[in-house]
Amino acid sequence: MRRYMLPLLVFGLIGRAIAQVSTPTTHAGPTFDVVSIRRTTAITPFNAPSRPIVLPDGGMRLTNTRIMNLIASAYPPAIPKDMSGLPEWARTEGYDISATSSLSHATADDRAAMLRAMLEDRFKLRAHFDRRELSSFDLVLARRDGQLGPGLTRVETDCARILAERKAAEEAGEVTTPAPGQRTDYSMPPPPCAFRTISSSLRDMAGDKKGAEGDLLEGSGTMDSLAGMLRLPTRNLVINKTDLPGSYAVKMNFDMKSTMIGPSAVSTSNAASAFTALQEQLGLKLQRSRTEQVTLIIDQLERPTEN
Repeated sequence: MRRYMLPLLVFGLIGRAIAQVSTPTTHAGPTFDVVSIRRTTAITPFNAPSRPIVLPDGGMRLTNTRIMNLIASAYPPAIPKDMSGLPEWARTEGYDISATSSLSHATADDRAAMLRAMLEDRFKLRAHFDRRELSSFDLVLARRDGQLGPGLTRVETDCARILAERKAAEEAGEVTTPAPGQRTDYSMPPPPCAFRTISSSLRDMAGDKKGAEGDLLEGSGTMDSLAGMLRLPTRNLVINKTDLPGSYAVKMNFDMKSTMIGPSAVSTSNAASAFTALQEQLGLKLQRSRTEQVTLIIDQLERPTEN
Protein backbone atom coordinates (compact mmCIF):
# COMPACT_ATOMS: atom_id res chain seq x y z
CA MET A 1 0.00 0.00 0.00
CA ARG A 2 1.32 3.42 -0.89
CA ARG A 3 2.17 5.48 2.17
CA TYR A 4 -0.10 8.39 2.96
CA MET A 5 2.31 10.64 4.79
CA LEU A 6 1.07 13.76 3.04
CA PRO A 7 -2.18 15.01 4.58
CA LEU A 8 -5.33 15.29 2.55
CA LEU A 9 -6.89 18.74 2.60
CA VAL A 10 -10.37 18.95 1.12
CA PHE A 11 -12.41 22.11 0.78
CA GLY A 12 -15.45 20.22 -0.46
CA LEU A 13 -16.46 17.98 -3.33
CA ILE A 14 -15.77 20.08 -6.42
CA GLY A 15 -17.06 18.33 -9.50
CA ARG A 16 -18.43 19.57 -12.78
CA ALA A 17 -21.35 17.88 -14.50
CA ILE A 18 -20.73 15.50 -17.38
CA ALA A 19 -22.91 16.45 -20.31
CA GLN A 20 -22.96 13.14 -22.14
CA VAL A 21 -22.05 10.16 -20.02
CA SER A 22 -21.50 7.68 -22.85
CA THR A 23 -19.56 9.92 -25.22
CA PRO A 24 -15.87 8.93 -25.68
CA THR A 25 -13.45 11.53 -24.37
CA THR A 26 -12.03 13.80 -27.07
CA HIS A 27 -9.90 16.90 -26.70
CA ALA A 28 -11.28 20.40 -26.99
CA GLY A 29 -9.76 23.57 -25.60
CA PRO A 30 -6.27 24.97 -24.92
CA THR A 31 -3.10 22.87 -24.83
CA PHE A 32 0.26 23.11 -23.10
CA ASP A 33 3.03 24.72 -25.16
CA VAL A 34 5.87 22.41 -24.08
CA VAL A 35 5.62 19.21 -22.04
CA SER A 36 8.48 17.25 -20.46
CA ILE A 37 7.77 13.78 -19.00
CA ARG A 38 10.30 11.50 -17.30
CA ARG A 39 10.06 8.50 -14.99
CA THR A 40 10.96 9.51 -11.43
CA THR A 41 14.52 8.52 -10.51
CA ALA A 42 15.01 10.44 -7.24
CA ILE A 43 12.78 9.06 -4.48
CA THR A 44 11.20 11.62 -2.18
CA PRO A 45 10.91 10.88 1.57
CA PHE A 46 8.60 7.91 2.15
CA ASN A 47 8.20 7.70 -1.65
CA ALA A 48 5.36 10.24 -1.52
CA PRO A 49 4.70 12.70 -4.35
CA SER A 50 5.94 16.20 -3.57
CA ARG A 51 3.66 19.23 -3.48
CA PRO A 52 2.61 20.17 -7.04
CA ILE A 53 3.48 23.60 -8.40
CA VAL A 54 0.66 25.06 -10.49
CA LEU A 55 1.07 28.50 -12.07
CA PRO A 56 -1.72 31.01 -12.78
CA ASP A 57 -1.33 30.44 -16.54
CA GLY A 58 -1.98 26.71 -16.10
CA GLY A 59 1.64 25.61 -16.33
CA MET A 60 2.76 23.05 -13.78
CA ARG A 61 5.66 21.11 -12.29
CA LEU A 62 4.94 17.74 -10.72
CA THR A 63 7.42 15.42 -9.03
CA ASN A 64 6.86 11.69 -8.59
CA THR A 65 3.21 12.00 -9.50
CA ARG A 66 0.91 9.06 -10.29
CA ILE A 67 -0.82 9.11 -13.65
CA MET A 68 -4.09 8.00 -12.07
CA ASN A 69 -4.22 11.35 -10.25
CA LEU A 70 -3.65 13.30 -13.49
CA ILE A 71 -6.49 11.40 -15.12
CA ALA A 72 -8.76 12.21 -12.18
CA SER A 73 -7.90 15.93 -12.49
CA ALA A 74 -8.48 15.85 -16.25
CA TYR A 75 -11.86 14.11 -16.08
CA PRO A 76 -13.78 15.24 -12.97
CA PRO A 77 -15.62 13.88 -11.08
CA ALA A 78 -13.71 10.64 -11.70
CA ILE A 79 -11.48 9.30 -8.92
CA PRO A 80 -8.86 6.54 -9.33
CA LYS A 81 -10.59 4.03 -7.07
CA ASP A 82 -13.69 3.97 -9.26
CA MET A 83 -11.94 3.95 -12.65
CA SER A 84 -12.35 0.78 -14.67
CA GLY A 85 -9.50 -0.57 -16.79
CA LEU A 86 -6.75 1.51 -15.13
CA PRO A 87 -3.44 -0.42 -15.46
CA GLU A 88 -1.43 -1.06 -12.31
CA TRP A 89 1.58 0.97 -13.50
CA ALA A 90 -0.64 4.08 -13.62
CA ARG A 91 -1.27 3.60 -9.89
CA THR A 92 2.28 2.84 -8.79
CA GLU A 93 4.87 4.41 -11.12
CA GLY A 94 6.04 7.96 -10.45
CA TYR A 95 6.61 10.57 -13.17
CA ASP A 96 8.23 14.01 -13.18
CA ILE A 97 6.21 16.31 -15.43
CA SER A 98 6.83 19.91 -16.44
CA ALA A 99 4.44 21.79 -18.70
CA THR A 100 4.34 25.41 -19.87
CA SER A 101 1.38 27.50 -20.97
CA SER A 102 0.99 30.76 -22.85
CA LEU A 103 -2.44 31.54 -21.43
CA SER A 104 -2.64 34.78 -19.48
CA HIS A 105 -5.04 33.21 -16.97
CA ALA A 106 -6.18 29.58 -16.79
CA THR A 107 -9.57 28.57 -15.41
CA ALA A 108 -10.27 25.15 -13.94
CA ASP A 109 -11.80 24.08 -17.26
CA ASP A 110 -8.68 25.30 -19.10
CA ARG A 111 -6.44 23.26 -16.80
CA ALA A 112 -8.53 20.13 -17.27
CA ALA A 113 -8.53 20.60 -21.04
CA MET A 114 -4.73 20.94 -21.16
CA LEU A 115 -4.33 17.82 -19.03
CA ARG A 116 -6.67 15.88 -21.30
CA ALA A 117 -4.71 16.93 -24.40
CA MET A 118 -1.42 15.90 -22.77
CA LEU A 119 -2.76 12.52 -21.65
CA GLU A 120 -4.27 11.80 -25.06
CA ASP A 121 -1.09 12.84 -26.89
CA ARG A 122 1.69 11.46 -24.67
CA PHE A 123 -0.06 8.56 -22.91
CA LYS A 124 -2.43 7.62 -25.77
CA LEU A 125 -5.34 7.80 -23.34
CA ARG A 126 -8.74 6.88 -24.69
CA ALA A 127 -11.64 6.74 -22.25
CA HIS A 128 -15.36 7.22 -21.89
CA PHE A 129 -17.88 7.73 -19.09
CA ASP A 130 -20.61 5.27 -18.17
CA ARG A 131 -23.04 4.77 -15.31
CA ARG A 132 -22.49 1.75 -13.08
CA GLU A 133 -23.90 0.61 -9.77
CA LEU A 134 -21.05 0.36 -7.27
CA SER A 135 -20.72 -0.42 -3.57
CA SER A 136 -21.03 2.59 -1.27
CA PHE A 137 -21.74 3.61 2.32
CA ASP A 138 -24.53 5.72 3.78
CA LEU A 139 -23.40 8.07 6.58
CA VAL A 140 -26.17 8.06 9.21
CA LEU A 141 -26.73 8.84 12.89
CA ALA A 142 -25.58 6.04 15.19
CA ARG A 143 -28.12 6.68 17.98
CA ARG A 144 -31.89 6.74 17.76
CA ASP A 145 -32.06 9.79 20.00
CA GLY A 146 -29.76 11.69 17.61
CA GLN A 147 -27.14 12.43 20.27
CA LEU A 148 -23.77 13.27 18.73
CA GLY A 149 -20.35 12.23 20.00
CA PRO A 150 -17.81 14.51 21.69
CA GLY A 151 -15.77 14.86 18.50
CA LEU A 152 -18.63 16.44 16.51
CA THR A 153 -19.89 19.88 17.52
CA ARG A 154 -22.09 22.42 15.73
CA VAL A 155 -20.45 25.69 14.61
CA GLU A 156 -22.10 28.89 13.37
CA THR A 157 -19.91 29.31 10.27
CA ASP A 158 -21.86 29.06 7.00
CA CYS A 159 -19.60 26.52 5.32
CA ALA A 160 -22.06 25.88 2.48
CA ARG A 161 -21.65 29.51 1.38
CA ILE A 162 -17.88 29.51 1.87
CA LEU A 163 -17.47 26.26 -0.08
CA ALA A 164 -19.59 27.67 -2.92
CA GLU A 165 -17.37 30.75 -3.03
CA ARG A 166 -14.23 28.60 -3.08
CA LYS A 167 -15.66 26.48 -5.87
CA ALA A 168 -16.42 29.58 -7.95
CA ALA A 169 -12.89 30.89 -7.36
CA GLU A 170 -11.39 27.52 -8.31
CA GLU A 171 -13.40 27.36 -11.53
CA ALA A 172 -12.32 30.91 -12.38
CA GLY A 173 -8.67 29.99 -11.84
CA GLU A 174 -8.29 32.33 -8.87
CA VAL A 175 -6.92 29.68 -6.47
CA THR A 176 -3.13 29.53 -6.28
CA THR A 177 -0.94 26.79 -4.84
CA PRO A 178 1.54 27.46 -2.02
CA ALA A 179 4.96 28.74 -3.01
CA PRO A 180 7.65 26.08 -3.59
CA GLY A 181 9.22 25.00 -0.32
CA GLN A 182 6.42 26.46 1.79
CA ARG A 183 5.50 24.04 4.56
CA THR A 184 2.19 23.70 6.35
CA ASP A 185 2.26 24.14 10.12
CA TYR A 186 0.22 21.16 11.28
CA SER A 187 0.32 22.35 14.86
CA MET A 188 -2.14 25.04 13.74
CA PRO A 189 -5.79 24.24 12.92
CA PRO A 190 -6.83 23.94 9.27
CA PRO A 191 -8.58 26.88 7.56
CA PRO A 192 -12.29 27.37 8.28
CA CYS A 193 -14.57 24.98 6.38
CA ALA A 194 -11.78 22.56 5.51
CA PHE A 195 -11.03 19.02 6.64
CA ARG A 196 -7.67 17.29 6.64
CA THR A 197 -6.30 13.91 7.64
CA ILE A 198 -2.84 13.83 9.26
CA SER A 199 -1.05 10.49 9.59
CA SER A 200 0.20 9.49 13.05
CA SER A 201 3.85 9.87 11.98
CA LEU A 202 3.37 13.33 10.49
CA ARG A 203 1.30 14.23 13.53
CA ASP A 204 4.30 13.44 15.73
CA MET A 205 6.80 15.21 13.48
CA ALA A 206 4.94 18.41 12.63
CA GLY A 207 1.60 18.38 14.42
CA ASP A 208 0.30 18.07 17.96
CA LYS A 209 2.79 15.31 18.95
CA LYS A 210 -0.08 12.89 19.67
CA GLY A 211 0.67 10.26 17.05
CA ALA A 212 0.17 7.53 19.63
CA GLU A 213 -3.55 8.33 19.43
CA GLY A 214 -3.55 7.42 15.74
CA ASP A 215 -4.25 9.34 12.56
CA LEU A 216 -6.22 12.56 12.97
CA LEU A 217 -9.23 13.72 10.98
CA GLU A 218 -9.92 17.32 11.93
CA GLY A 219 -11.46 20.53 10.66
CA SER A 220 -14.91 21.90 10.00
CA GLY A 221 -17.48 21.77 7.26
CA THR A 222 -20.81 20.34 6.20
CA MET A 223 -21.81 16.72 6.56
CA ASP A 224 -21.52 16.37 2.78
CA SER A 225 -17.87 17.46 3.02
CA LEU A 226 -17.25 15.03 5.89
CA ALA A 227 -18.75 12.22 3.80
CA GLY A 228 -16.32 13.14 1.04
CA MET A 229 -13.37 12.91 3.44
CA LEU A 230 -14.41 9.39 4.47
CA ARG A 231 -14.04 8.16 0.92
CA LEU A 232 -10.27 7.74 1.31
CA PRO A 233 -10.16 5.44 4.36
CA THR A 234 -13.30 3.47 3.41
CA ARG A 235 -12.34 3.17 -0.28
CA ASN A 236 -15.97 3.68 -1.20
CA LEU A 237 -18.32 6.50 -2.07
CA VAL A 238 -19.94 7.80 1.12
CA ILE A 239 -23.37 9.44 0.89
CA ASN A 240 -24.48 11.84 3.61
CA LYS A 241 -27.85 10.70 4.96
CA THR A 242 -27.57 12.19 8.45
CA ASP A 243 -30.05 15.03 7.73
CA LEU A 244 -27.82 17.22 9.90
CA PRO A 245 -28.00 20.81 8.61
CA GLY A 246 -25.37 23.51 8.97
CA SER A 247 -21.68 23.18 9.78
CA TYR A 248 -19.76 21.09 12.29
CA ALA A 249 -16.28 20.94 13.82
CA VAL A 250 -14.76 17.46 13.74
CA LYS A 251 -11.92 15.81 15.63
CA MET A 252 -11.54 12.05 15.25
CA ASN A 253 -8.60 9.80 16.13
CA PHE A 254 -8.53 6.59 14.10
CA ASP A 255 -6.22 4.12 12.39
CA MET A 256 -6.01 4.45 8.61
CA LYS A 257 -4.32 1.10 8.01
CA SER A 258 -6.85 -1.02 9.88
CA THR A 259 -9.65 0.90 8.14
CA MET A 260 -8.28 0.33 4.64
CA ILE A 261 -6.81 -3.17 5.06
CA GLY A 262 -8.66 -4.67 8.02
CA PRO A 263 -7.87 -5.85 11.56
CA SER A 264 -4.84 -7.81 10.30
CA ALA A 265 -3.00 -4.59 9.40
CA VAL A 266 0.15 -3.88 11.39
CA SER A 267 -0.30 -0.49 13.05
CA THR A 268 1.89 1.79 15.14
CA SER A 269 -1.04 2.96 17.28
CA ASN A 270 -3.85 1.46 19.30
CA ALA A 271 -6.49 3.60 17.59
CA ALA A 272 -9.70 2.04 16.29
CA SER A 273 -10.69 1.87 12.64
CA ALA A 274 -12.69 4.75 11.19
CA PHE A 275 -15.84 2.61 11.35
CA THR A 276 -15.52 2.25 15.14
CA ALA A 277 -14.20 5.78 15.72
CA LEU A 278 -17.16 7.30 13.88
CA GLN A 279 -19.60 5.72 16.31
CA GLU A 280 -17.62 6.27 19.49
CA GLN A 281 -16.31 9.77 18.82
CA LEU A 282 -18.78 11.39 16.38
CA GLY A 283 -22.03 9.53 17.03
CA LEU A 284 -22.26 8.53 13.36
CA LYS A 285 -21.99 5.23 11.53
CA LEU A 286 -21.62 3.80 8.03
CA GLN A 287 -24.15 1.44 6.49
CA ARG A 288 -23.36 -0.55 3.35
CA SER A 289 -25.32 0.40 0.27
CA ARG A 290 -25.24 0.45 -3.54
CA THR A 291 -25.21 3.66 -5.56
CA GLU A 292 -25.28 4.36 -9.29
CA GLN A 293 -22.17 6.37 -10.10
CA VAL A 294 -20.65 7.99 -13.15
CA THR A 295 -17.56 5.88 -13.86
CA LEU A 296 -14.58 6.59 -16.11
CA ILE A 297 -13.77 3.59 -18.31
CA ILE A 298 -10.14 3.45 -19.50
CA ASP A 299 -10.13 1.99 -23.02
CA GLN A 300 -6.43 2.61 -23.72
CA LEU A 301 -3.45 3.96 -21.76
CA GLU A 302 0.24 3.52 -22.59
CA ARG A 303 3.47 4.48 -20.90
CA PRO A 304 4.83 7.67 -22.47
CA THR A 305 7.89 8.02 -24.66
CA GLU A 306 10.27 10.01 -22.49
CA ASN A 307 11.92 13.21 -23.71
